[in-house]
Amino acid sequence: MITFYAGTRAAQASSPAAVVFGLVVSGWMALVGALAKDISDVPGDALGGRRTFPVRYGIISVARCTAVLAVVVGAAGVATSFLTAPILLPSMLVLAIGAYWVAGKCHSLVGPPADADPRAPYHSFMVTQYAVTAVLWITLLLRYAI
Repeated sequence: MITFYAGTRAAQASSPAAVVFGLVVSGWMALVGALAKDISDVPGDALGGRRTFPVRYGIISVARCTAVLAVVVGAAGVATSFLTAPILLPSMLVLAIGAYWVAGKCHSLVGPPADADPRAPYHSFMVTQYAVTAVLWITLLLRYAI
């Protein structure tokens, strides 16, 4: 969040869109990415004595929590941008789609398939994060450069 705030201050700009984007993407990284990243590291973390959430509470619990948080952040991004910063709607819709993708990958860890990839939720998270930022840049370029 501080990085996004510093960027807007450096550009001598202040807008609801910058605040909304900074808050939503920071929430995406902190609430979804941090949990999704640790899911695949459970064996090594446990062996190393680290007490991450997946080690302490189990992969299934953390996968469920990650899925719920992803959908909540995605929905909050769409709702907040719709109400305060419509220019963000394309990128927040991408975030919402990615949130459901992350939730689906988390669900595959909870369900019967034993061959589910524990890295899949984090992979989905990262692709979504890159896509959200790319769509924001494209939206801004189309709006202000053309």
